Amino acid sequence: MSLRVVFVGLRVGLPALLKRGYKLSEENKDPLYGKPWKNFATCKTYEQAFAEVQQLLNAGQKIQTKIKRKADDTFVVKIRSSEVKTVKNGKQKAKQSIFK
Repeated sequence: MSLRVVFVGLRVGLPALLKRGYKLSEENKDPLYGKPWKNFATCKTYEQAFAEVQQLLNAGQKIQTKIKRKADDTFVVKIRSSEVKTVKNGKQKAKQSIFK
């Protein structure tokens, strides 16, 4: 199976793009990228879900929110913390060998 990319209306193969210096993926600079979202509430209408989000934001917590529509026409309010925890570089634990 060969992977093809449509680039500005021109079909170009993946090896040709790599030779031209294009990268397959770039690192995301957002420190929250990939952190999981938790389901906070399920609502029947978007207005109810939006009211839940407004209550959360008015409470003064440092969180991110989003509203997702599900296939059964209900809405889920998802939240995650927007605080980034920094890890100090300490001593690394020595890896234990499986074979002794």
